[in-house]
Amino acid sequence: MLDEMALNRGGGSSSSQTASCSRAAFRTHEAQVVIAFHALFFLVFSALFCIASFKLIRSTRKETAVRQWFPLGFSIAFMILAVIINIVLFTLLQCDISSIRVYGVVSILAEWFGGLATFLLIALIMITICTRLLQGNKKISKMVTIVHTSYVGLLAILLLCNLAIYTRIMDASDRKSLGPSDWALPGHKKRFAMAYNVCAVIGMVMAAANMLFALAHGWHLRKGILFGAVVLLMVSSLGLTILDLATHIILHYLQDQYLRKDVAAYNRSLEAQLFLSYFFYASTFLAALVVASSHQLADIVSPAPVKHLQQEPKYNDTLLQSPYQLYQPGPYQYQYQYQIQGPAPVQHRYSSYSNPSSPHLR
Repeated sequence: MLDEMALNRGGGSSSSQTASCSRAAFRTHEAQVVIAFHALFFLVFSALFCIASFKLIRSTRKETAVRQWFPLGFSIAFMILAVIINIVLFTLLQCDISSIRVYGVVSILAEWFGGLATFLLIALIMITICTRLLQGNKKISKMVTIVHTSYVGLLAILLLCNLAIYTRIMDASDRKSLGPSDWALPGHKKRFAMAYNVCAVIGMVMAAANMLFALAHGWHLRKGILFGAVVLLMVSSLGLTILDLATHIILHYLQDQYLRKDVAAYNRSLEAQLFLSYFFYASTFLAALVVASSHQLADIVSPAPVKHLQQEPKYNDTLLQSPYQLYQPGPYQYQYQYQIQGPAPVQHRYSSYSNPSSPHLR
């Protein structure tokens, strides 16, 4: 997006022979807004990285936390690197030190870092967070893990194809080695990017549905800050992917129409998209971080069915022999055993041995 804005403003030159910054650098309102947005969110992302590191240090189970939430750390680190590269290259372009062609080639790194940052955040939400929110139900949690993992694998394939084609186009353009076989690459890149963005939106819809299901069936998730964090995560993740899809459509399908109408309005729309893209990423990351570090999201397993022990029938205390006490026969028991040979009959609550007037004992 940043290179599109630079091209539309006509910034930069075709050579990089000047060693000093141009006097026209950052004179336009658009350039000031763009560099301000990047500087602002560089500070925001750095703060989020520090907060995530602090929470990891304070974690009592660091090995488990690192294994489960490592995509979160790599995501924010890649996004910070992408912002730094964009700031440096945009500054060089404004100062007329770097050409647009060099800017496009070096921006390959920013494209890779930015794409991987968003993808890792999507993968974390769909696999780790959804699985942990649904861990109270073993069957549903296992099914969601399998389906979401397969879907994230599809997203990874689409993203890698998109970034690989983008890298080939930019590298071949710099080397001026685009052949007839490469002429179809921009069209393929546009279609792969479209497929990836559409699938990302569908993936976040799936994740939001699972999170809503978890909130509806998990009363412990509707308490405290976790409830607000899950709701924010659903809204911001959907906003992030939908905005990326809208930006792709505007840049690759509606750009000519916007430019014919008003270039300034088109640049303002790109500035708004840039701000909202960073904003939704930051809010999604923050919500995911809160959910990941919440004590309410402890390892909760579904309770096993309680086995009710069958109670023994109650008898009179005088007739029931305790398994932990010696049985003390009464005087009539001895008399009964002396009169009848063989083993004593089994006594029950209606036995006549407890009645001295019984005719059997006379």
